[in-house]
Amino acid sequence: MNKEAGRGGRLIVTLRLEDGEELPFQVDTGAPITVFDKSLEPKLGKRLGTTTIWMPGSDAQKSGIYRSPNLYLGDIPLVTAGSALVMI
Repeated sequence: MNKEAGRGGRLIVTLRLEDGEELPFQVDTGAPITVFDKSLEPKLGKRLGTTTIWMPGSDAQKSGIYRSPNLYLGDIPLVTAGSALVMI
């Protein structure tokens, strides 16, 4: 966990993809969706569809819908909702 978390900063944790790549993720416990950066789009497989999302402090953005990848916190698999959005 990052030092700034709980001290005015956002909570950032390192999660691991199934291929072993580790990436920083911002945790938002109130978010109804999982959003990935566009740079991860090639790792997510076939696009299932598109939708428009609104992020706080920004305009509406068109986003791709993909099957959620398997994510791990250390060796612990995380439960996901089944799909993820990629900001385009």
